[in-house]
Amino acid sequence: MNHARQVWALSRAISNQVVRNASTEVGPRTARLKELQKKLQVDDGVPVHLKAGLGDKLLYQFTALLTLVGVGMSFETLYRIITGKK
Repeated sequence: MNHARQVWALSRAISNQVVRNASTEVGPRTARLKELQKKLQVDDGVPVHLKAGLGDKLLYQFTALLTLVGVGMSFETLYRIITGKK
């Protein structure tokens, strides 16, 4: 049992040392991602799904429009089913 604890302690020490020795440099894609995360986490009253700019706003409005059209078409279909096609 004592041997298992020693092995466990040794593996923890090695893994901690590997983490400490890891390079702190990040690639350009990771740096760009970190900047985007900072931009999205700012508390400025704008919903997170609209923070990335005009593209997000257009996509949101397009999705809302498609949803409304789909609901309207559903109601039209239900109306035709209920009243019967003449």
